[in-house]
Order: sequence, then C-alpha cells, then structure tokens
Amino acid sequence: MTIRRAKQEDKEALWSIQTQAIRRQGLSHYSLEQVDTWAGGNTHRPEMYTESIDKDVFLVADDDGRVVGFTHLKDQTGEICALYVHPDYMGRGIGRMLFERVQEETHRVNITKLYVKASLNAVEFYKKMGFISDQQIMHRFRGGMQIPCMIMSKVI
Repeated sequence: MTIRRAKQEDKEALWSIQTQAIRRQGLSHYSLEQVDTWAGGNTHRPEMYTESIDKDVFLVADDDGRVVGFTHLKDQTGEICALYVHPDYMGRGIGRMLFERVQEETHRVNITKLYVKASLNAVEFYKKMGFISDQQIMHRFRGGMQIPCMIMSKVI
C-alpha cells in the first residue's frame, strides 16, 4: 500500500470510493433519503475534485495501481474535507495510514490545528486519531436536506 498525491486521472476512482463508502457506512446513522442526498443522488460528479487535487493536500491510498482510499486537507485552514476508504478495504488500517500522512503534511504547511466536520458514523474513527468533539451541528446539502455532524478538532 502506497500513499501518494492524487492525480487528475484518479477522479473517477475517488467518486466511486466516496459514494460506495457513504452508501455502505452512512445507513448506520442516517436515513436512506439522507444517505442518497449525501452520496450525490444519481448525479455523477467526479469533476468536483479537479480544483482540490491541484490546490490542496489531496492524497490517495494506492494498492498496486488501484486507488482504494483518499483524504483531502485544505492546507490554508487545516480542515479535513474528506477521508474515505473503499468498503472492501475498510478495517485494514488504510484510514489511519491516510490520516498519519496528512499529519506529516501539516508540519510542511505550518498547520497547528486540524478540524473536521465528521459524519456521525466517522466520529469514533476521529476519536481514535486523537480528535475531540467540539459541537454537533446540522450540515445542509443543496436542496435543503440536512444531516447531523460533529465538529471535531485536534491540536498538532
């Protein structure tokens, strides 16, 4: 397993991983309607990663040429915008590997605090990574659908 910078040609895999992970894990805390909205409904949008791949810290877990997970850190703010692992690869430490690499990147870009708007199904993962829960909020999607999330932070 290699952690590397994302490339533009990874976009289709990123979209697939994100939607599959949301659909597989989201139902543990959210309704089917909420999960469908969160996963993008029937809208195919891999282009949503284009700017972030070029501008931010955007890393993928590569298993012998297959992208199996990714994370996106806005290095200007310290926000972890995404961390997803393909459902077939969950439980193998890939999320931890991605997070540890993000932590290494924070030193390069002088970030001293990370934060994430964690879905409720991801809160335990972030606690294991040393985050603390700051506040529960409602995240609003286009169209008005909302889901509860937890703002979490970690001082580096």
